[in-house]
Amino acid sequence: MATPVMMPRKIDILHGYMENGDWGKALKLAASWPRLGKEKDVIQKGWAAYSNPDFYKQMNYDSNALVNEGIAALKQRYL
Repeated sequence: MATPVMMPRKIDILHGYMENGDWGKALKLAASWPRLGKEKDVIQKGWAAYSNPDFYKQMNYDSNALVNEGIAALKQRYL
């Protein structure tokens, strides 16, 4: 009987991105999750600002600040 191959869990993938400082991938992955608790809006807005900074600049938001807030929310929730 063959040994089943264990797929990495999404939370483990997220931790790997965070440990490597790959915040774009970490924000993208976490923003797609349905249950983010009280950090949901900040994480999702951080991903949106990361993926489309010019749009947020046109709306007079500081896209870098939104991304940094999203990263801080990831750290608070998942570290």
